[in-house]
Amino acid sequence: MNLTNNDIEKGYWYHLKEPEFPPEVISYPKEYSGGSKLCLACTQLDIKRSEQIKLSKEWCELLPTFTNLQFIWFYSRVTQDLFDAVCDNPNIVGFYTKWSGNAITDISKLEKLQKLRYLHMGSCTSLDNIDVFMKMNQLIVLEIENFKKISDISVLSGMKQLEGLGVMGDIWTTQRVNSLEPISKLTNLRYLLLQNLRSNDKTLASLVSLKQLIRLDAPFWFPKEDFKLLRESLPNLKYGSPLDTEILRYFGKY
Repeated sequence: MNLTNNDIEKGYWYHLKEPEFPPEVISYPKEYSGGSKLCLACTQLDIKRSEQIKLSKEWCELLPTFTNLQFIWFYSRVTQDLFDAVCDNPNIVGFYTKWSGNAITDISKLEKLQKLRYLHMGSCTSLDNIDVFMKMNQLIVLEIENFKKISDISVLSGMKQLEGLGVMGDIWTTQRVNSLEPISKLTNLRYLLLQNLRSNDKTLASLVSLKQLIRLDAPFWFPKEDFKLLRESLPNLKYGSPLDTEILRYFGKY
């Protein structure tokens, strides 16, 4: 299950029409064909509140029972109950949530997903504890976006098996962390996404230890000297599209 070159260049969760990654979005259980991949938008629908509650409850009851299901995407707001229902399905390999806002406050049930290899969690603004990640040494890709209450990412330092990592803000909110030093321990990383992130120590320099790193997406507000250091220290490093051209313009050719 190692990452392919395409995974590294575009990010693991990049949309591919073939082989339907993700599949067509559905909202109702009758639309699910029973395959290994499921893309859901089952909240925020233009239906009566009573019908919405009933639909969400139905999905919560069904999701743990889908024995063929391996990959799931949520393209609408994820509630705590829906999140927990996915965690009750032991066959999940890939889990993607677009956003939850303040709906998810506990992700400890992720520990139950022993087959989980790829996780993306978008905009989880009320979550204040990510200690469960210390127990998830089977993950290959972890991407977290707009975890605004999480500034200490030291729990990530033990996830040495990771090949892909994202610690990002979203389009509206900058993610703030104390330091990127914990990431420097992840020497198997092949891609690192830091879009719209600021660290209190204002440096990327600790990332020079990431000798396997091929792709880095990082904001230009980090020091120019740090980018230069990384480029000189990591000869295999490529800066993720669309930053390639801009990076060269920023530094000139050398």
